[in-house]
Amino acid sequence: MSKQAGMTLIELVVGLAIVVLVVGAVGTMFVAGVRSYQARHTGSMVQADLRFALDYVVRELRAASAVTLNNPSDISYTSSAGSHRIYLIGAEIMRLRGTELSSLTGHVQALVFTEQSDIITITIISVTTVDNIVGSGLPLTLTTRVVRRN
Repeated sequence: MSKQAGMTLIELVVGLAIVVLVVGAVGTMFVAGVRSYQARHTGSMVQADLRFALDYVVRELRAASAVTLNNPSDISYTSSAGSHRIYLIGAEIMRLRGTELSSLTGHVQALVFTEQSDIITITIISVTTVDNIVGSGLPLTLTTRVVRRN
């Protein structure tokens, strides 16, 4: 009987194959976790931006003295600070205050204004992909009604 003082080549190859499979599985789970975190984080940021834009539009329209619905994604209004306009260009909600043009938010698929009597309904639908992260926008739809005070 001889004593073995080491491992055979087959044992070494089998051991390495098992290690490679385990490391590959752990790496795949790590990458999936990072992508999931990025998608949720980006989705949360988009949702916060959309809520800010919706709240801004609601405040402005409530205080408006006159509102004109130019088309379903374009509204003009007059306030004590002058004439203003909010509309959708591409994937961004734009705000025109006098001659100052600025973006309220991006990542928007649709902006819809409807008016019935003194009630204006605003609907914002987000995109489903942000920064090439699929599912990060998770087609979020925000809808609210504004009853004008003036």
